[in-house]
Amino acid sequence: FTGYFNVLLVIGTLLALHFGKSKPWLAGVGMLLASGKPTYILPLIALMFARRNFKSLTIGLALCAVVAGGG
Repeated sequence: FTGYFNVLLVIGTLLALHFGKSKPWLAGVGMLLASGKPTYILPLIALMFARRNFKSLTIGLALCAVVAGGG
C-alpha cells in the first residue's frame, strides 16, 4: 500500500482536520477520501469527535454512507 492510494488517504485526512471548523462540507469530502481504509477513518472519526467538529463529522459520515450504500 505505497503510492497513489496512500496519497489520497493522507490528503483526505488533512482536509478533514484542517477544514473541520471553517468549511464542514470540504472536511466531509476529506473524510470520504480517507474512508478508503478503516485504519485511517476510525482514528479520524475519534479525533474529529474529540475536537468537537460535529457538523463536519455528520456530513462526512453521511457522504460515506451514501457512497457505501451505492456500492
